[in-house]
Amino acid sequence: MPHGCSPVVGRRCENGRTMDRPRQPALDGIRGVAVAMVLAFHGGFGWMSGGYVGVSVFFTLSGFLITRLLLDEHEGTGRIGLSRFWNRRIRRLLPASLMCIVGVVLLWKAGAFAATIDLRADVLGAVGQVFNWVQLAGDTSYTEQVAGGLSPLDHFWSLAIEEQFYWLWPVVLIAILRTARPDRWIVAITAVSCAAAPLIAVVWGADAAYWATPARAGEILVGASLAVMVRRRPGFAGVHGDWLGAAGATVVVLCAVTWTADGGPAYSGWFPVFALASGAVILGALAGPVLSAGLAFSPLVGLGRISYGVYLFHWPIFLLVDERLDRTTGSFAIKVALTLVVAMASFQFVERPVQVARPDFGRDAVLAVGSMTAVAIAALVVPLTADDPFADPELAAGQLDDVVTDTSPLIPLTSVATDAPDARNRDRAPTAADTTAAAETAAAETTEPAPSIATETTPPPAASTTTTSEVVARDDGPPADVEALPPVPPRPVRVLIAGDSVAWTVANGLVAWADEHPEYLAFDQEIAISCGFIEPTETPILDGEYQEDCDDMVDRRLPAAIERVKPDVVMLMTTRADVEPRTWSSDEGQLDATDERFVDRQVADYVELTREIHEAGTPHVIWLTPPVVRSGPLPDAPMMDPTAMASLWSAFDETAEVSGDNTHTIDLARWYPAAGFDDRDARPDGIHFQLDPSTEIADRFMAGSILQIALGR
Repeated sequence: MPHGCSPVVGRRCENGRTMDRPRQPALDGIRGVAVAMVLAFHGGFGWMSGGYVGVSVFFTLSGFLITRLLLDEHEGTGRIGLSRFWNRRIRRLLPASLMCIVGVVLLWKAGAFAATIDLRADVLGAVGQVFNWVQLAGDTSYTEQVAGGLSPLDHFWSLAIEEQFYWLWPVVLIAILRTARPDRWIVAITAVSCAAAPLIAVVWGADAAYWATPARAGEILVGASLAVMVRRRPGFAGVHGDWLGAAGATVVVLCAVTWTADGGPAYSGWFPVFALASGAVILGALAGPVLSAGLAFSPLVGLGRISYGVYLFHWPIFLLVDERLDRTTGSFAIKVALTLVVAMASFQFVERPVQVARPDFGRDAVLAVGSMTAVAIAALVVPLTADDPFADPELAAGQLDDVVTDTSPLIPLTSVATDAPDARNRDRAPTAADTTAAAETAAAETTEPAPSIATETTPPPAASTTTTSEVVARDDGPPADVEALPPVPPRPVRVLIAGDSVAWTVANGLVAWADEHPEYLAFDQEIAISCGFIEPTETPILDGEYQEDCDDMVDRRLPAAIERVKPDVVMLMTTRADVEPRTWSSDEGQLDATDERFVDRQVADYVELTREIHEAGTPHVIWLTPPVVRSGPLPDAPMMDPTAMASLWSAFDETAEVSGDNTHTIDLARWYPAAGFDDRDARPDGIHFQLDPSTEIADRFMAGSILQIALGR
């Protein structure tokens, strides 16, 4: 049976066979706009808080182009050549992809991407085209997840979804084309897939709604259905293209500037609905005279031609620059310039030569499988893991096992005059004779029974705002290093640390210090990721399991730990959660962390928690101020704002003042910027402390400060 082809938008027919379509500049323009949105989003610009929707535009455009290509081939030849199709996809995508992966590995081995803990899982996921499932399986460390994809391969999740579509859709389409009404089948499958997205969000959560292939397939299939519609009604785009395209472009831009990266429609299954807007833009680009002319603007078309390389290389380049430069408009320009240079070189010297070379499926398949296998084997053989700053929380629990039953009092040392050991000789602990003498002196100077822990404290200084995120200092200057340790107490001071992931990394350094000085301190910790101490309210970053875990830590695990370990000190720290905007009531609306109403409720919750901890038998509560975050997962995150963070510190100070002498603050936020650390080494992701710097912080400041408070010195 002969197979003819009719002239449809953008098609060429010759002797009943479908020929390759000429490039349509406006479609390249869509690619250019989409990748530009992604670049701006990853550049940290608050006005492009939803720029990640550019990836969804790519999905829909890919679904349209691939389905149109396959339908053209079927109409022209009566069949779909799977080997030919897959060969073209492999030749188009694999060479640059492998070059990026190998380059990332070499740079990581040379010391770049210091915040990436487990590169092996990332490499295997990227090579195997299943990176999105690796993310969902939780194989990436929390360091990478909380910092917004600090793995240099993190963006491979979207490439994996497209590649999975390329493997499966031609097979499905062949089966559909054997039915009586293939067009209806395609539309029906699209509708079912779109309906599945919100269901997946409800049943499996926000991560699945964003990363799972079934949840994102609807966006691609909207493009497939659009390809069917354009074939059936070739004049539709010419009649309605401009107004549909303008409406779709308006929706795309509105979503790009209003959606957020920490919650909302993107994580609730709304992407298939957004894909309808992307489809409208594609229609406008096909035949809408006004929109197609605008999208054919030469710089957009040029960017669209190299958009694959731009997307592929931009993320590792952005991370490399962020390790050396602060996020500014100037650094963004540097990142974009480097990305364009690398993408153009890749297009000119890698992608195009492979594409124009004479195809040979057998040879190409062997080369593809061989190269992928070689990279995968190398990833399995070469060490690609680093020390995780998030140590096992059970490590700290063991320190208290041997001392929790010791109920002997700690000796107050406030009035003891002894020659403290020099800071350079901290490893030499004071002798037992020193301790005995201190005890005798203390007993001689008081006729009152000695309390288990002294209650003397110095009121903390008041916080003030500043205009720099690098050094935030108060009027009286940063605290000094604690140059000397007190005499050894009769038993180790028991400290329970509760807080978020930043508290976890601070605790790791204290745990390491206490391992070397077990006579002084012993630690336990209760940690919940992104957790704060304001009573549960509506805040996007604590949706789902994070909120549940935070509530469980504050309401159940923390009180249980206090009863179990009988701490002398409970130290509390939060960084992100309690500076995020919150909504207490719909009438009042969302309040920022600097709003007086926000602060009043914040302090009230902190004071209540402090009271409960004291009533549970803990003599001292310490609120530990977190440093300003240098970079974060979201554009303009409040934890990167010195003013918002200063408001948090002030809330800690006010809590200590209201709660009385047994409540204290340790001002790490003020000490750390002046302590001489290279923050890019100490906090590679701009948020969390590496173990070695954290241990140095414990040695120079934290351990001594805790001992001064606990021992009343």
